[in-house]
Amino acid sequence: MAKFDLIELKKKVNAERAARGAGQQEENLLEKILKVFVVAISLIIFYDFILTYGFSIGVNSGIAVLFIFLTALRARQVFKKK
Repeated sequence: MAKFDLIELKKKVNAERAARGAGQQEENLLEKILKVFVVAISLIIFYDFILTYGFSIGVNSGIAVLFIFLTALRARQVFKKK
């Protein structure tokens, strides 16, 4: 009996997904920018935490460049055409 209920539920969910379209809504530009912004802010907060360790200026600059690179990679991932 429970297996039959699960099959019926799965059919209902699949029908609702088909009625909505592909089941995956297109993100608008603001949502994409927000995703990149969240990554950038979190890396800035982590960079401030790393600065408390008192590394040399070269290490701090290298970490900053790495974080900029990671933010650019996230932006590329978010804005990539499907």
